[in-house]
Amino acid sequence: MIKRLITAIIMLVILVPLLFLRPILFSFAAGILLIGGMIEVSLLKRHEWRVLFLGILPLSLAVYIGGLVFYYTGLEAALLSVMLAGAVAAVLTFFTRRKERQWPFFLATAFYISAGFLAIAVLRDIWLWLILVLFIVFVTDTFAYFTGFAVGRHRLAPSISPKKTIEGAIGGAAFAVLGGLLLTRIFGIFLFTSWPWFVFFLLLLSLAAQLGDLLASAIKRAYGVKDFSNVFPGHGGLLDRFDSLLAASIVLILIFFSIGVF
Repeated sequence: MIKRLITAIIMLVILVPLLFLRPILFSFAAGILLIGGMIEVSLLKRHEWRVLFLGILPLSLAVYIGGLVFYYTGLEAALLSVMLAGAVAAVLTFFTRRKERQWPFFLATAFYISAGFLAIAVLRDIWLWLILVLFIVFVTDTFAYFTGFAVGRHRLAPSISPKKTIEGAIGGAAFAVLGGLLLTRIFGIFLFTSWPWFVFFLLLLSLAAQLGDLLASAIKRAYGVKDFSNVFPGHGGLLDRFDSLLAASIVLILIFFSIGVF
């Protein structure tokens, strides 16, 4: 417990200042994290991780850098295509995670994670919305755990993550919506004039965060590992910390496109 607490403090000291970097520097920092994530994905097959890393790194950098070029040059349709492909890649990652489907899995995973970090970098340009999605992910994860611990009885996905419960998922989503409404009230940021639609929007972000977490759990279970790495002792690796945020950020960008923000 002490180790987890110390690691959490160190993570906050390192990661929180990144939010205050200029967008271009933030994009560079997110790109470094992406490379770290690709190393963790490659290490799922430790005996051939170098070959895998050299195979997926060009794809991941092409998706990430190309997406940033699309965004900053105003090519919204191209950026939308990358985000949609990232969502499809997440689905392919789930269905190709078995070891006998090695390259399709690793390529799909690289595309999905790259699109996720791209979405995070784009959201830095609209700072308050990045804060909101970070908040939703944090509240969802925290209250899903505590609700599941307190009243969880029914397993959500026992073959993927045995400790997660339906009650926990509902509790995490409920508190995320309530917290999101409070935060947006404080910041004065709204996407919809109708409160029911805004509640639905916050619920989608929370569900996306939980699906991102489940996807990461499915990958780790398929490859027989507890964490992607031990970069943060007691907390796992980079992707263990960013799994929910990657999915939620892609969904937020897609929502922005659907209502004409971009």
